[in-house]
Amino acid sequence: MDVGKGHRGGGINKVAVHPIFELAATAGEDGTVKLWDLESGDFAKTLKGHTAGVQCVVWSGAGDLLVSCGADLSVKVWDAGDGYACRRTMRGHGHNVCAAAFCRLEGVQDKGVATTGRDGTIRIWDLKTGFCVHTIRARAEPPVWLRDLKHSNWVRDLLVSTRSADYVLSVGDDRCMMVLDVKNRRCLREIKDAGGHFVQAVGMHEKLPVVVTAGVDNEVRIWKCE
Repeated sequence: MDVGKGHRGGGINKVAVHPIFELAATAGEDGTVKLWDLESGDFAKTLKGHTAGVQCVVWSGAGDLLVSCGADLSVKVWDAGDGYACRRTMRGHGHNVCAAAFCRLEGVQDKGVATTGRDGTIRIWDLKTGFCVHTIRARAEPPVWLRDLKHSNWVRDLLVSTRSADYVLSVGDDRCMMVLDVKNRRCLREIKDAGGHFVQAVGMHEKLPVVVTAGVDNEVRIWKCE
C-alpha cells in the first residue's frame, strides 16, 4: 500500500470496497476521500470537497456512484463515470453525518440514499434531484412515523435490509435499534436495550435472516429476523 500518499492525520473512519473492481475508498478525518488500487496497493486518487472530517463512504450496487458524508454536515455524490466529479452536495442534517446507505426509492434500487447522524434523524435523499424527500425521527411509543419523533441520542449506524430494500435499520447511543419501512413510511419495530451501552454498528447477513449489532459494551449481539 502506498502509505506515502495516505490520509494526513486524524485517522481513517471508514473503508468501502468497490462491488466489482479491485478498488477501495477510505474516509479520513483530514476531510478527504481517497481511492486505492487493491491489486497493486497503490494510491489512485484524492477526492476533495469536504471541509471537515469524512465519516463514511459507500458505493452504489453498480459501483457507478460513491457517496460520502461527514462532520461538515454535507452528503456528497461522486460520479465514477466522470472521473469522480462531485455530482451533488446535499445538506439538511443539523449535526455530524456519520453513516450512509443506498436505498430503493419509488421502486427503483439505488435511486435514493439514506443518511443519519448526531442530530438523531434519518434522511432519505433523491439522488436525481438532490432533495431530501423524507426526514425520519424514528422514536415513538408506540412506534409510528412522525416528523416530531426520533432516536433520543446520536444515531451511529444504519443499513438497508438485505431481505427487503424498503427496510432501513438504525442503531445509536440511545441503545435502540429501529426497523423502518421507507416505502410505507412507518416504523415497524423499536428494539430497546439493543446493547448495554451505546450501539455503534449494525450488520446483516446477505442471505440468512440474521442481524448483528455491537457497541461500547464490547458485546456482539445476534438477532434473528422474524
